[in-house]
Amino acid sequence: MRGSLAITGLAILCFTAGCSPPKAVDAATSSEYSPAVSASPSQNTVRQRIVAVTSPTASAVNLTWAESQFFVSIENSALNSSTHSARNSEAVTIADTIVAAVANMSEFVGVLGIHVEYVAREVGASKTRVIDSIDFRRDSSGRMTLHTT
Repeated sequence: MRGSLAITGLAILCFTAGCSPPKAVDAATSSEYSPAVSASPSQNTVRQRIVAVTSPTASAVNLTWAESQFFVSIENSALNSSTHSARNSEAVTIADTIVAAVANMSEFVGVLGIHVEYVAREVGASKTRVIDSIDFRRDSSGRMTLHTT
């Protein structure tokens, strides 16, 4: 019960404040690294695989692993001005890429969810504006499925 409340709270925080959860274990970014938080070699491998399948116009691909969930933030993608369907299609590819990348990595055993967020960040601005977010949850068969409400 306590775990599900924490995940729900984390999801609400992600939705309102942005994709990076508080006290994240690891974080990786294509445009800058925070000196306070370092990414594991495994996480960097996952992020590189995500970068390979995302829109080449994205200014940054941020990846965070916390509480058995991956949080992916795609900054300034060309898909920001496209349709939800186009972003959803790329998010499915990202989720499949993450699942394939972590299949043999003990560090990520038990992944419960993947949250993909498309954000806009103006040059020099510290705050982002969420354009779209797409969630995936592990189903009873162990596969990641698109969460719809």
